[in-house]
Amino acid sequence: MVYMIDSLKVIVGISGGVDSAVAAYLLKKAGYDVIGLHLKLWKYHQEFSEIERNEEIIINKISQKIGIDYRIIDISKKFWNQIVKYFIKELGRGVTPNPCVICNPKIKINLLLQYAEQNQIGFISTGHYARKIKSGDVFEILKAKDHLKDQSYMLNQLNQNHLKQLILPMGDVEKTKTREIAREIGLPTGLMRESQDLCFLTGLDYRQFIREYAPEVLKSGDIVDCQGNVLGKHKGLAFYTIGQRKGIGITNELPLYVVKKDIKLNRLIIGTEQDLGRDNLLAGPVNWIRGKPPKLPCEMQVKIRSTANTVNGLVSPMNKFLVKVKFKDHLRDITPGQYAVFYQGDLLLGGGMIKD
Repeated sequence: MVYMIDSLKVIVGISGGVDSAVAAYLLKKAGYDVIGLHLKLWKYHQEFSEIERNEEIIINKISQKIGIDYRIIDISKKFWNQIVKYFIKELGRGVTPNPCVICNPKIKINLLLQYAEQNQIGFISTGHYARKIKSGDVFEILKAKDHLKDQSYMLNQLNQNHLKQLILPMGDVEKTKTREIAREIGLPTGLMRESQDLCFLTGLDYRQFIREYAPEVLKSGDIVDCQGNVLGKHKGLAFYTIGQRKGIGITNELPLYVVKKDIKLNRLIIGTEQDLGRDNLLAGPVNWIRGKPPKLPCEMQVKIRSTANTVNGLVSPMNKFLVKVKFKDHLRDITPGQYAVFYQGDLLLGGGMIKD
């Protein structure tokens, strides 16, 4: 049986924050028949979260102000199994994971696409600050017009199937304009919360989360300097990240930083600021947005964290899945588990997890 797709309908992921609300409003203003879809995720200490207690009230108020219908789907079990368990597993490997990057293709956009298919809806949309264009026969992602708010980094694992039906209305909107629109349509100031990293922690301490849900990863070991001298004991590698200064627990004349985590020997290696950084990294498997890599080796602009500036690097293939990135100068805070994301100007090429 052939199903008719309504090309004027769009399903918008509504988080309860200002960006997705304004995205829905802009699409309705542009003439689309908009439906909001709120995905109810697993949250740490959900019963104590003011946002969670009022979740349906918030979504209902947003939908009334914009004038759209909405649905709420409870995917807390799926989110726990695919995202929170992944976070715990990666912590157990001693790395610093970025579950938000894999949540977009595996959970949020994937479920929007499924809902669209089941209900014969032509398009999906999110409130991400990024732009989508079509170049020839492929879809591409560009940085947002407002570079300070750009969220293209978080979309580095999307592919052509994800992009085919995706609309990104916030890509050309300045953040100050977003607030202005929100006030114009009467969104209460209390609803204008920003999106946050590790949304399932609801702003609470990730260290307490680890103690409660992943105590098995908290294996104490030696803190050593760059020469291998034992200086003390750490509380578990999951409590530390590359470049960290506070909370190490070792006193010294000069400030000390986490330089590396020796996962095999369960050692935390610390040093002074001059010991930080290196001029290369390995990343992979790399997802190339176009579906295939550019001709390599090739110089690209590289981001090693969502909040980092791009830095020029020579990207060379190591094998079918891994690339090596060589920087001209030492780069601080290269962190296994985070993503190296590749750009050419504003064009997002793709990204892969930092292995070493």
